[in-house]
Amino acid sequence: IKNNDVLDNIYDLKFIVRLFDRNPKAQCIVVSEYTKMSLVYNYAIDPQKIDVLYTPLRSKPEIKPIENEELLHLIEKEKKYYFAVSCHRRSKNPEKLIRAFMRYADYDPEAYLVMVSYPHSINHPRIVNLSFLSDSDLAHALAKCYALVYPSFFEGFGLPPLEAMQYGKPVLASNAT
Repeated sequence: IKNNDVLDNIYDLKFIVRLFDRNPKAQCIVVSEYTKMSLVYNYAIDPQKIDVLYTPLRSKPEIKPIENEELLHLIEKEKKYYFAVSCHRRSKNPEKLIRAFMRYADYDPEAYLVMVSYPHSINHPRIVNLSFLSDSDLAHALAKCYALVYPSFFEGFGLPPLEAMQYGKPVLASNAT
């Protein structure tokens, strides 16, 4: 497999399903009933060969001082920011999020968009791209954001909205899945 996001490359997924079908002893583990039913519906896989094993919600990490300088600056200056994670994955819909924020920024000159892991440079003064956040910095970012933005095309489960809700933050999410 060429990358971690199998759903980004439909050919890889079809290849994996073919290998799975050829092995009568193969068993598949997925993170939700939705993912299971999607595989059954789209690939005619026997549902008896798919087990659902829910991902446990991460406990809140030990809170340490903020390591990421850009995040620290936003939080210390009490900037209003919308927060998006896993932006390196096309299924998270980062391009449309950026376009939507650029339009929204005209209406709210105080707002910032903080994206984690978007692999391209963005030339906008209020879009901050953080390449990586430690668990502690992620907790700080969620605790201080205005809202989590989660416009995914596809989710098997979607833990980040639940993690944001742990901090009492609103979630702006797509209704795709």
